[in-house]
Amino acid sequence: GDLPSLACLSMYARRSEIRLWHPLVDTPASRMRTMQVRAHKEMFGCIDLVEVPFTPSPGQDQPCIQHLDQTRLIQMALSELVHHSTGTLVWPCHVGPVVDQVERVVEKAFLLQQVAVLDAGFDPMDDALGIRIRTPVMDLEDVALLDLGMVNGMPLDAFWPCQHGQETPCNLCSGCQQWQQAFQARQLDWPWAMAPADDQVGNPA
Repeated sequence: GDLPSLACLSMYARRSEIRLWHPLVDTPASRMRTMQVRAHKEMFGCIDLVEVPFTPSPGQDQPCIQHLDQTRLIQMALSELVHHSTGTLVWPCHVGPVVDQVERVVEKAFLLQQVAVLDAGFDPMDDALGIRIRTPVMDLEDVALLDLGMVNGMPLDAFWPCQHGQETPCNLCSGCQQWQQAFQARQLDWPWAMAPADDQVGNPA
């Protein structure tokens, strides 16, 4: 339900063959993203939407915990691919053009792909299972990611940018500000009205 996921989805012409995989997390912002993902299935004509309950680990303010949960999510999604015996997992990871972070994403994707093949009882070297992980937007700048989505007809209001879950994005959290800056750089109107001052909230602790 975020912008990188939407941009990835908009890239593919054969959308009727796409199976969306989405973790259900019980937080206000995650519930808003879930609403967007459900709309994406119908909007893009995807073949299926797999929703899997997921409980984040305690300590989400720590990067190491965030990376751990990211790994758990990818492993869960890969198990769905293994169940169908073949396929490509499109991981909408977006870290921007930061060399060390891009290298970590590439390494993680490769290792998790190998582990998934091994767990399924295949030799990763003979490619019999045909499992792939793609990260098509990981190194794009925010503006380039927005451009990619627009070129492919991405609806500009079909994602949830906010770290909070009220009806209108707060426009103050880091998620809102990140994508507002990209919209401003392209002289695009922000799809959501500014929340009333009394309703605005700051960055989550």
